[in-house]
Amino acid sequence: MPSSSGQDKPPRFGKLAVAPAYRVVFETIEREILAGRLAPGTRLPSETALAEQFGVNRSTAREGLRLLEQTGLVDRRAGRRLHAAVPRTTIWRRGPAGRCASGR
Repeated sequence: MPSSSGQDKPPRFGKLAVAPAYRVVFETIEREILAGRLAPGTRLPSETALAEQFGVNRSTAREGLRLLEQTGLVDRRAGRRLHAAVPRTTIWRRGPAGRCASGR
């Protein structure tokens, strides 16, 4: 139905706040490790297998795995295969004057 001014204006929608796919891969596997459903030493599927399971490109799965490796939640064994690692116990929080302090 035309507006009172005689012009049709399409509705305006805001941008969706959607996490990048690699971040979803990272957070899903992170959650499984931290919940104990992926025990330390458990071998993770290959990049190709993870890409198929998540329905993403292999490069997206690789980026999610790279983040997991950087955080220490997975490590490489026997060449290129990734395994769940023991989560680090150090938690970072803001200390006095905005400096980061380690809380154990």
